[in-house]
Amino acid sequence: MTTTPVAPRTLDELSDLVTPYAVRIAATLRLADHMAAGHTKVEALAEASGCRLRPLAAILEYLSRRGVFTRVSAQQYGLNAEAERLRDDHPGGLRFRLDLTEVGSHVETAHLGYVGFARRDATAGSAYEAHYGTDLWTALAGDPVLAASWDRFMSGVTRIAADQVVTRFDWTRRAHLLDVGGGSGTLLRAVLTAHPHLTGTLVEIDPAATAARDALRENGLDARGNVAEQSFFDALPDHGDVCLLAQVLHDWDDADAVRILRRCAEAAGPDGRVLVVERLPHLDAGRLQASWMDLRMLMLFGGGERTEEQYRALITEAGMALHLTQVVSAGALGGDMVLLECSVRA
Repeated sequence: MTTTPVAPRTLDELSDLVTPYAVRIAATLRLADHMAAGHTKVEALAEASGCRLRPLAAILEYLSRRGVFTRVSAQQYGLNAEAERLRDDHPGGLRFRLDLTEVGSHVETAHLGYVGFARRDATAGSAYEAHYGTDLWTALAGDPVLAASWDRFMSGVTRIAADQVVTRFDWTRRAHLLDVGGGSGTLLRAVLTAHPHLTGTLVEIDPAATAARDALRENGLDARGNVAEQSFFDALPDHGDVCLLAQVLHDWDDADAVRILRRCAEAAGPDGRVLVVERLPHLDAGRLQASWMDLRMLMLFGGGERTEEQYRALITEAGMALHLTQVVSAGALGGDMVLLECSVRA
């Protein structure tokens, strides 16, 4: 069997860590924001960012050669299209995700534990656990700063699909929503705001549960929304006729995903509905982004992305039927964000 060798330069670039960390350093120091505020000379940028001249100049010079920032002179740099994406108010949210002090970079570092996770004698359930010695959920429970960063990250992901979830499902025949594993309640608040006849319960553990209570109160929704502080592996509150699982199942392996779905089916009852919001990967020839996301979920949680048929199999095993799939956000990181509507079999 013959294989086409990878060009050494390509492999060198793929394995290089200087560039990704240089970009993250620029994001952490908020260099693009400082430039936008008029600090374009190296001395002014050093003052604004609290850096020494030599280390800062080296980062700026290298990144300008890589197409991030424009080199005006040896002592002055400016923004270009790529650098604009590193501004904190850019709608893509890239600066926050790359910030070395935030959760995005924290979880990326878990790749260092992947070899230990992949070994036949591994005991860790994920590369994250192999690297940090605990799973992500335990880490979040013990670190309020990390938990707040995670909630900000996940709220941004949830907003991508929120408007569509609010309108694509017929809420008029429903009375109470259980948002299962819904973080600080971004999606629950969107549904309650759009449909005043509904009440809702968020099922979460701390610190997300506390953040959700605060957010409901701050948005004037605490009379119609409450929080059940518990695991979604335990029996759920049984007064909901719709259960929502948004970006939850891909965090778990098949056995745990079925356990979660069964709890939702029990809570919704025979006339209820279970709504699942997940990403379906594009099964094209390239599959680069889809495989990237699958690897990321496996690294973080021991979970992974699934096709519609794989979700259908899990839903069936949990005692439900999948009868409607709707795209709520196309082209989301190598796939489409979809709303899977499931009915509970009597």
